[in-house]
Amino acid sequence: MKKLGKNNKFLKNILPYIIGGLLVIGVWEVVSILTKRIFLPGFFSTLIKSFSLLGLIDTYSAILYTFLRLLLAFIISSVIGIFFGTLSGYFPVMKRIMFPLVSVIRVFPTIALILLLVIYVPHASIYVVSFAVFPVMYQAALDGASRIYGDYEDEIRLNGKMNLRNISRIVFPLSADYLFLGTTQSIGLGLKVAIMSEVLTYKADYHGLGKNIYIAYQNVEYDSMMAYVLIALLLCLILDIIAVITKTLVESKLDIPKAK
Repeated sequence: MKKLGKNNKFLKNILPYIIGGLLVIGVWEVVSILTKRIFLPGFFSTLIKSFSLLGLIDTYSAILYTFLRLLLAFIISSVIGIFFGTLSGYFPVMKRIMFPLVSVIRVFPTIALILLLVIYVPHASIYVVSFAVFPVMYQAALDGASRIYGDYEDEIRLNGKMNLRNISRIVFPLSADYLFLGTTQSIGLGLKVAIMSEVLTYKADYHGLGKNIYIAYQNVEYDSMMAYVLIALLLCLILDIIAVITKTLVESKLDIPKAK
C-alpha cells in the first residue's frame, strides 16, 4: 500500500509536467508542419542538431561568454539592489523615496533600453541585464530587511535604530535566505535578457549564444538558429527548475504562505 501511495504521489506531482512537455513538443511540431519546416524545423531534428552543436568548442565558448556577462551584471545589480533594498527595509522613508525609481525600472521596456544603449554604450548587454535584475534583488533585500526588522524590532531599538551596526550584525545576516531566493529567481531572468540583448546588440568581435543565434539567422541557417535557441531554452529551463525548487524550500523554511 505504501508503495502504491508513493507511486500515486509521483504521478500526481510529475505527470502534469510530462504532459506539459509533450504539449510543447506537439505545438512545436504543428507549427513546424504549418510552416513547411522552412522557418521552424521539426523538434526532434532540432534536438539532434543541438547535440551536434554541443560537440563543438565554439558552442561552449559562446555559453561561457554569455554566463560571464550574466555574472558581471548580476554582481553589479546585486550590490546596488541589496544596498538600497536593505536600507529601504530598515528605513520606511527610504522605501518611499525608492518606490518611483524601482517602479519605472520594472515597467521600462527592455527592448527600448537595448536600442538606446547599443548606440552610446559599449558592452550594452551587461547594463541591460543589470537593469532587469536590479528590481528582483532590491525586492528580495527589501522583503528580508522588513521581515527581520519586524521580528527583531525590540533588540534593534535597544541598540538604537540609528546605529547602523544593526544592519550589518542583525538585518543583513538574517536576510540571507531572502537574498538567496532572489538570486535564484533573477539568474534565469538574467540569462533570458542576456541572450536577447546579445542578439540585438550584435558586434563582430562579440562572443555569446546571442551572437551565434544572430549569425545563423543572417546566414538563413534556420536549423542551426533553432538549435541554438533550443540550447538557450534548456539552460533557462534548468535555471527555472532550480529557482522553483529553491523557492519552495526557502518559503517553507521562512513560513511564507503560498499563493493559491
